[in-house]
Amino acid sequence: QAILGQDHAASAVVVVGSTMEIQVGDVDGLPAHTYISIRYGEQRRQAPFRTGEVLTFPPEDTEKPPKAYSVDVFRKVGSKQISLAGITALGGKVTSEDVVIPSLEIHGTPITASLAAKMVTQAPAESENSKRQQVARRAKQYMEKHGVQTVLHEMFAKLLEAQPGDPLSFMVDFLEQQREEAEMLEGVEARDFSSEPGLGASPFPGFADGNSSEDLPDLTRHHSLMVDALRASPDLYQRLRGDRTALGVSVAQCMKPGVDCPGHELVKVAGIYAGDEECYERFWPLYEPVVKALHSGWTSDAYHPKESSPAKISNSRIDPTGRYAVYACIEARRNFHGIRLPTCCAKEDRREVESLLNAALVSVKDSDKASLLRGTYLPLRLSQSHAPRMGGMSIHQEQRLRSAGMLFSDPDSRMRLSAGLGRDWPDARGVFIGEAEGLFLWCNEEDHLRFFARQHTIVDLKKLWTKMHQALGAVSDSAASKGMRFSFSERLGFITAFPLRFG
Repeated sequence: QAILGQDHAASAVVVVGSTMEIQVGDVDGLPAHTYISIRYGEQRRQAPFRTGEVLTFPPEDTEKPPKAYSVDVFRKVGSKQISLAGITALGGKVTSEDVVIPSLEIHGTPITASLAAKMVTQAPAESENSKRQQVARRAKQYMEKHGVQTVLHEMFAKLLEAQPGDPLSFMVDFLEQQREEAEMLEGVEARDFSSEPGLGASPFPGFADGNSSEDLPDLTRHHSLMVDALRASPDLYQRLRGDRTALGVSVAQCMKPGVDCPGHELVKVAGIYAGDEECYERFWPLYEPVVKALHSGWTSDAYHPKESSPAKISNSRIDPTGRYAVYACIEARRNFHGIRLPTCCAKEDRREVESLLNAALVSVKDSDKASLLRGTYLPLRLSQSHAPRMGGMSIHQEQRLRSAGMLFSDPDSRMRLSAGLGRDWPDARGVFIGEAEGLFLWCNEEDHLRFFARQHTIVDLKKLWTKMHQALGAVSDSAASKGMRFSFSERLGFITAFPLRFG
């Protein structure tokens, strides 16, 4: 898909009446089925992107020759503008070695190419100023000014790929979608999360919010596993109320979601989260009945298995025919020991988690796991915590990730807001998109890190878990080099904020 490059024109002196020849030199990082398109002045030439390819541009009927030429790569790979400054002084030839053409894909890699521009003097062509040519020139200028060519290129590429039975309806739908996206991109006002309850710096208004009493209200009409435990042991809250974990978390903070949200008798939820890993020990009398109800068959004297080697997984394929299984996804959650969980952590805690993740992504560049964790970390839009990308991802990236099911949004339920998962939104939250197909990671959503490994059609579960296992190991090794480790309990497994998720 041709994408027009940015204009970085530079001054140049060119002899009028000369033909421009641009030749492709060495090309590195070139994907298959790729084409090059070069625009020089009002002319555009395109050909297969391969070493030795020559594109020729006859002289134009203009007083001032172009000062630059634009290189466009099809399939939405990337785009770069090459300056022709000083071409006359250099003997009519400019060679651009190792030009890095930035990728336009979310987790794509740049292309490195060498290009040579050479001027070939010819006799001036006869001037043609017919009305038809003038109209055509103005039409072309109009289309380029408003980006019409880019939209048409993309539309026809998708049309030929999909080959729908009704091409006209397909094109109408495509253009409508383009218009909606353009309207969304224009005039989008930044949302002020700090003024919304539960999304600013303060806890969601209600029980244990720092302003209200921590005395338990009437829970007669409340329905949750936590409330069931309190009813079974009426003095339980009073016995635990004065305790604090080493990181300062109280049992009232953990109970807040189940107190603020009455729930429904037919849909009984846990009603309790954890503020740090010590909560599961210090407040265990309250968590124990909840854990037993959520994890069928679990007993207090059980120990969590530690075996996670992919070698123990069967080689059997899920639906080897590919006719029924659409995709499979493996998910793993991890939290760092010594840092409060997202339910109760401070802004500085989240930023430390984000920093640990990005340090892991940097540290594996020279290791054997580099290819697995090579990718891009994109902070949520409007986040100001990650120095290399202040302001977070663009609206375009946000839309693409959301449509692919790879993005999380601000909490919109009273339960999650009351749990504290939305405080200081969207600071220090983001998504890592790996170059390895189907691998991505969420930072500071419900837990510190949330890993995903996804595979479509023919699902190889062993291969999928191997990818997940290596990603977990790479981040764990990097954290260990900084004196950090993942929170783990011999009885419960890897600790999570929500008691249903650990294991």
